[in-house]
Amino acid sequence: MTDGATILASIVDAGKPKLVLGEVHRTLAGIVEKDDLHRLDQVFSDVQRLFAGRYPGYSKCNTRYHDLEHTTDTLLAMGRLIHGAVEAGRAIERHTTLLGLVSTLLHDTGYIQTDDDRVGTGAKYTAGHIFRSIKFAREYLRSRGYSRADYAVCRNALLCTGIYNRIGKIPFRTPDEALIGKMLGTSDLLGQMASRRYLEKLPYLYRELVEGEILKHVSEYDFLENTTAFYHSTLDRFAGDLGGASAYMRDHFRTRWRIDRDLYLEATEENITYLGSVLRRHPTDYLPLLKRRKKGPKPALPLGNTRTRAHSWV
Repeated sequence: MTDGATILASIVDAGKPKLVLGEVHRTLAGIVEKDDLHRLDQVFSDVQRLFAGRYPGYSKCNTRYHDLEHTTDTLLAMGRLIHGAVEAGRAIERHTTLLGLVSTLLHDTGYIQTDDDRVGTGAKYTAGHIFRSIKFAREYLRSRGYSRADYAVCRNALLCTGIYNRIGKIPFRTPDEALIGKMLGTSDLLGQMASRRYLEKLPYLYRELVEGEILKHVSEYDFLENTTAFYHSTLDRFAGDLGGASAYMRDHFRTRWRIDRDLYLEATEENITYLGSVLRRHPTDYLPLLKRRKKGPKPALPLGNTRTRAHSWV
């Protein structure tokens, strides 16, 4: 059986932003109206400019783990979860769906330094990056004509990405807003851990956490070794605080691609298993073995199914 990571990479090259956006469009056809997809495109373009250093007042992204690819990985996972939920019969209010996607694109803007900040990298803001992202979102959404109520939805969704934040304390106004927030918290974790580049990027994450003073007196090896424990705590978070939203991923692949498997969970487990094997066998020279493996022949995929359930506009 073809491994989950290989199938995911064959469906879309997550390292190419335009391909990711195109797949999100196709996945959400019939769920998100065309006007809302156009609004999403505008945010996508603005976030690309921000990470590239072409957004007024901000420097280019210089965090190599929390980069644009991580944001697009998260967007792709978010679109798939939304699609899976609709296919499972869980309709989500139209505008809330759009705001969930917008929040996804803005969720790590807090790592970007202003153009007058030339000390260190954006990783120094790791501990407070969510609140910096919320601040950026407030100003950005206002500039693009979104309302205060829209900002509140986005703020609450962004809070769900904090792994230590208590989801039950976030003041969601509706069940749809809570679901969107939990989906974003889920997508943020799934998008990175299922990525084919997750393992080779982990040393970058280690350096970001050291600069952000989250890790002290912890070696890179110990950090990598503890990734297995983090994975298991993530599974607990999916099932608990994040309300089991990850289950919608299987609904997506079953109806969109006729693959009755949760490819994200499989790819993540493959990454974790491989990492453990490398660390055991090569405790002093593991880095070269964490590099992304070359792609093999593309597996034969079933014909994609672009039909979705009729969306219930609430």
